[in-house]
Amino acid sequence: MEYIIMLLSYLAGFLVISLITAFLSFYFKKYYVENGNLIFIHGVIQHERTSVPLHKIQSLRTKSGLIYRILDMKGISFDTLASRTEEIELILDDDDWDALLSRVETQENTQEEVHKTEATEQEATANCKSIKLEVSNLNLIKGALCQNHFKGMAVLFGVLATLYNQITSVNDKAAKYFLDYVETHADTSAFSITAVLTVIMILYIVILILWMGKVFLQYFNMDIRMNEKQLFFESGLITRNSNRFSFDKVCTLYVKRNIIENWLGCCTIMVRQALNATDEKKDTDVKIYGSSHDGNFLNWWLGKDYNSSPTVISARSGYGLLGYIVRFDILISLPAAIALCYYGQYIWIFAPIAYMLVSLSKGLLAVRRSHITLKEDYMEISNGKFAEIYN
Repeated sequence: MEYIIMLLSYLAGFLVISLITAFLSFYFKKYYVENGNLIFIHGVIQHERTSVPLHKIQSLRTKSGLIYRILDMKGISFDTLASRTEEIELILDDDDWDALLSRVETQENTQEEVHKTEATEQEATANCKSIKLEVSNLNLIKGALCQNHFKGMAVLFGVLATLYNQITSVNDKAAKYFLDYVETHADTSAFSITAVLTVIMILYIVILILWMGKVFLQYFNMDIRMNEKQLFFESGLITRNSNRFSFDKVCTLYVKRNIIENWLGCCTIMVRQALNATDEKKDTDVKIYGSSHDGNFLNWWLGKDYNSSPTVISARSGYGLLGYIVRFDILISLPAAIALCYYGQYIWIFAPIAYMLVSLSKGLLAVRRSHITLKEDYMEISNGKFAEIYN
């Protein structure tokens, strides 16, 4: 009971400190819109004031976790190109968010009207039309299966690192005991090729499940809407994240098709903005798995006649790229093959040979697919190894 009471008291103290910190952090954050500028006031002891022109906002991002959604709240982040950190971060309810978004859109429309000399009523109506792109959760799973599943290795290593930290925090000698046990029984344990392949297969399945779970949690019920002015993207199962930015803020449109995606008639699309604070973080680009909407995005961004843009100049990579790609693979496979021959493990020699064959295939495909084309309206950069990638 003493330990339970002590634990509860620590928990209560932690909650009180968290509530006080959250209160001081967010209660004194205030904003208002004045003369086309977003004025942001923050700070407890020393009040700071940040002024951002609405038309200079690079992107509007929202995050709605489970508690946020219960309380009808949204975490709002504003990014510009002027800082390496988020310019402004607020927590607003839905009404305040809609009001702020309306003011931002009104300001953007006003800026456009200043630069427009002539605009007919029909064109203004066409600009307001919104296209909704459907990406079902089944296609999401299909698209996730088409990816490099070893991306899940990072998820697996994260889980193992957390588990290791928990074990070592309980007992500092736990890791030493485990290593001593492995060293003691290493000589008496003989692993056959079948056992090794079985372990690899089980590990691959675990990685695949972790990767699929990550993609499903992050991109569940994807909502994509676009018009002539803006792109809106929202997804997430537990936490709903959205990204809203203007047409002219897009810098690169990335389209990838690997072998499986070609068979299934889908692709992976990424919409990238200029390098700013949030884009430097991992997985903040707009990613769409398992879709076939690359034509819709290209038409939206480059115009429906983008294919007719005249070519100015183009160039292809030479076979020097092959050597560049396989250079590290040779340094890995050659010493491994020599060591296996030295210790008489000829049955395992197939591993470095297969590794080098895969590396050579990767290099040859990279040479074949790498080229750059400069057109009057845009530049297309193609690369990729086992997948065709267009930027």
